[in-house]
Amino acid sequence: MLGLPHLFHDSAQMFALLDGKLGDLLAAELEKSGAILLGWYDGGTRNFYHRSKPLRALPDFAGVRLRVGSTRAHIEMVDAMGAKAVPLAFKDVYRALEEGKVDGAENNLPSYESTGHYKLASHYTFTQHLVSPEMLVMSRRTWSELSPAEQAQLLQAGRKSALFMRDQWNRRLREIQSRLEKQGVKFHAGADYGPFVRRMKGVYDPLWAAKDPASVQALHIILNAMAGR
Repeated sequence: MLGLPHLFHDSAQMFALLDGKLGDLLAAELEKSGAILLGWYDGGTRNFYHRSKPLRALPDFAGVRLRVGSTRAHIEMVDAMGAKAVPLAFKDVYRALEEGKVDGAENNLPSYESTGHYKLASHYTFTQHLVSPEMLVMSRRTWSELSPAEQAQLLQAGRKSALFMRDQWNRRLREIQSRLEKQGVKFHAGADYGPFVRRMKGVYDPLWAAKDPASVQALHIILNAMAGR
């Protein structure tokens, strides 16, 4: 569920939920599976980039050939926005951009820089269509062998490390953007999220039919937060 597109406006909104009732709900589900959640880390924000123009509003996506991975929800996301999804292996994206087989792709800033895609697609738009967390977890069995005081110390350390990681990640993003701007990359702000979210109904529908109540409850929490922004 947390890998679905356009669920969060940005990392700040995601962490406000994960550090609150959404995180509590998911932590309880993780514990049922034998894992204790110690902290939520930043998995990065994915954005679209294009060879010759920004991709801000829905009309900008019309007919654009965009590379995606093989994840079904991501293919459906691109198609729902009016673009043409082109599933490709990650290693083939550079050549596809170079040969004009795709007009653009999507990824986080560190990957955009490290792959050299910025040399071929210099318009990077902060669409933030995928905002993903990562988890710091430990075994419930090992956890149960600790004293209450040790458990409390671990929880405190885990949450402290998560805040530190998020801060370091954001600093890294600022450094990368500064470097790429000097290389001629043009950065663009994304447009209103409302039209994009409304296009995602078909992507979200399978979750509403999920058999486990936790998935439906989590989706309610997220979408209610989106509506409140």
